[in-house]
Amino acid sequence: ILDQWFESEPLKATLATDAVIGAMTSPHTPGSGYVLLHHVMGQLDGRRGAWGYVAGGMGALSQAIASAAAARGAHIFTEKAVCHVLLGKGGRAQGVVLQDGTEVRSKLVLSNASPQITFLELTPQEELPKDFVQRIQQVDTRSPVTKINVAVDRLPSFLAAPNTRDGRPLPHHQCSIHLNCEGTHLLHQAFTEAAHGHPSSRPMIELCIPSALDPGLAPQGCHVVSLFTQYTPSVLAGGRPWDEQARNTYADTVFDCIEAYAPGFKASVVGRD
Repeated sequence: ILDQWFESEPLKATLATDAVIGAMTSPHTPGSGYVLLHHVMGQLDGRRGAWGYVAGGMGALSQAIASAAAARGAHIFTEKAVCHVLLGKGGRAQGVVLQDGTEVRSKLVLSNASPQITFLELTPQEELPKDFVQRIQQVDTRSPVTKINVAVDRLPSFLAAPNTRDGRPLPHHQCSIHLNCEGTHLLHQAFTEAAHGHPSSRPMIELCIPSALDPGLAPQGCHVVSLFTQYTPSVLAGGRPWDEQARNTYADTVFDCIEAYAPGFKASVVGRD
């Protein structure tokens, strides 16, 4: 589809990131066009395909939802893990049992856990139709994405658009910055490596700096950088675990890639998660 409408390879590759982002697929995988459509069909304040940041960070959204619920009489309990769902006659949910043994009775149960956790771990299997359980087991929710949150003591200065002397955010700092997207072949190569169990040696990187729009997220002069990267396999080749060494090795690879576009980035890092 992109080849039919565009000639610039960097432009096609940048647009192709929205056709694969969050999905273990290559730009050449049939059906990837749907993922692209999914990302551009939404809107924000009447602007189609636009994205936005939550003022105060994503945690502020949770707080807003909690405040609205509490205002209507909801009681919120945190750090109370659910052991299993209580079922009554006819398999109707009647509440939950917490891991400390406490029973919480209710007329209905809403779960925002994944279908696998909700129906395969929290719900007694004998109470569910076998074909339904099988369908849930067959749902593949594995993701090729590794998210890295970074704290830096200055804005990244890119070779393509160096920072000004005053260090203030420039227009591109307030946008989504795509790296390692000079061509769709790079995205396909990154996918192929992960498909064989190896983290991408040159991963697709979507870099955002929320503090460039919301200064309250970081101390003056400092910033928070959000790195949305792929591809990383859910299971490493040879069954190796994603231990701390493997995670740090991949993070170092990502930082090396950013350094090639924005020299000095690694020296500006004061923390990462």
